[in-house]
Amino acid sequence: MNLKSLTDGLILKTITGSTSLEITNLDTDSRNIKPGGLFICVPGFRVDGHDYARDAVTNGAVAVVAEQDLPDLPADVTFIKVPDVRRALPILANAFFWQSYRKT
Repeated sequence: MNLKSLTDGLILKTITGSTSLEITNLDTDSRNIKPGGLFICVPGFRVDGHDYARDAVTNGAVAVVAEQDLPDLPADVTFIKVPDVRRALPILANAFFWQSYRKT
């Protein structure tokens, strides 16, 4: 699925990088990201997904959604900043999985 199609439903966002990327998977766990993935940094009580953005990129993430700036991301990784990742997550998941469902 095209990244632009995924992010169209996000109202408040700042995008740095290309939105013409093809997204093959999305996840909040950097260990589950595969090449072509979209990593969503969810802050938690014990761990913060922002701390694992580089690991997700190493595993193949081509784009990252986060609430905080991530200056250490490589220049070729698209960065999508949103005010609330927990609000963005269901919008992104719905767009991704609904499109996948409609293709079958």
